Amino acid sequence: MIAKVIHKLISFIFPIYCFNCGKEEKSYLCDSCFKKLLIPSMPIKIKSCPKIYSACFYNNPGVKKILWLYKYRGKRGLADILAKIILQNITYFSIINKKSHSLIPVPISNKKL
Repeated sequence: MIAKVIHKLISFIFPIYCFNCGKEEKSYLCDSCFKKLLIPSMPIKIKSCPKIYSACFYNNPGVKKILWLYKYRGKRGLADILAKIILQNITYFSIINKKSHSLIPVPISNKKL
């Protein structure tokens, strides 16, 4: 109960805005901007590694911005958006691929870290 009150107070003092369009939102990315990310309905197969899939197109400017803000600017609130992107593809793996699978984060170099 107290945590909810504190969260509401912090949200009032420091409102969250969509990083793309600037509207005040409950998340760092509004629904209309999320739809513009063009997340595929199924994972993308990596040509050079047939057993590896990608959850989205990393050359998409919106996806690049989300990852950059999350990794290098500490915007941990974007984790929910990244999870939503991955969850859209998890169902595909569960239905099509009966074998177990793993999610692996893409590491950053020591220089960037």
